[in-house]
Order: sequence, then structure tokens, then C-alpha cells
Amino acid sequence: MARLIILTGAPNAGKTTVAVLLKAQCERLAVIEVDDLRDCIAWMPLAEAVPLNLINACDISNNFLAHGLDVLFVYPLSDADYAFIRPRFAPEQDIVSVALWCAPDVNAEFRGSRVLSDWERERIRWMHAEGMARPHFAQVVDTTHISAQTTADEVKRICGLDSRVRLS
Repeated sequence: MARLIILTGAPNAGKTTVAVLLKAQCERLAVIEVDDLRDCIAWMPLAEAVPLNLINACDISNNFLAHGLDVLFVYPLSDADYAFIRPRFAPEQDIVSVALWCAPDVNAEFRGSRVLSDWERERIRWMHAEGMARPHFAQVVDTTHISAQTTADEVKRICGLDSRVRLS
């Protein structure tokens, strides 16, 4: 059975970077960046758009899963968000959840090429304060002092993802 892998964590913890690495390194892996669905309805207020984007991401995930693909579902989910999406998958669906966690002082700073806005830094602080950076439904990988590739390797290990065989 194909696996649903939820990759969560605060903004700037490394979700997108790790997703790009996993997409390049893993066989039969569909990557769904839930935030990308926001562009489809950019005119919609965020409070309305987020639940709709989560529902759409679940529908797309289920389509890929039905075709035997593992799915990497990338979004900063709270415990309540997880409770919202879980019923949208079959009860027997294999789901592995990993939260990328970064120490709050490092998480809110410049890491790599991403420049954070004041709003993003405040959202990061809020997510840490509210416990959303370490949700109860996910196994935590501390990204504070490890590289993106080491993080991707740990996610692959936790999720049992197979690396692509490279032909020379």
C-alpha cells in the first residue's frame, strides 16, 4: 500500500527544501505543497482558503495514493488540522507524520536563501509558543544544526522511502 507522508513544521524549518531533495531522490513519490494551491484562489480570504486548500490537497493525495504512489503532503499542520484531514483518508491508509523542528531563535532567523518577512517571523514565534512546531501526531526531527540532506536522509529512514537507483 502506498504511504501518505505528512511533512509539517513551522515556516523556515526546512519543509520545502527537504521536499525538493526527497522528490529528486525517491522513487514513485508525489509531492504536494499545500501552499501552492493557494495560488488557485489567491483572491479568497486566508481563513476560507486554508480549509479548502487542505481538502483539495487531500483529494489530490487520494488520487495519487489510488495509483500506487507514495505522497509527501507538505504543510505546517496543527493537531486540529490533522484531525480535520485524517477522516479524508481511508481508515487503513498508512500515514507517517514527521515534524521538522528548529530551535525558535534559529527558526526565526535567516537560513539559506529565504528572507523572512516580519509577519513570517511572528508566525514562527506564535507556532512555537502554541506548540504547533511540535505537533503531537508527528515524529520530530530537529533541524537546528543538521543539513538539509541529513534531514532528508532521516525522513527517508523514518518513512521507509527507497532512494532512486542512480545509473552511471
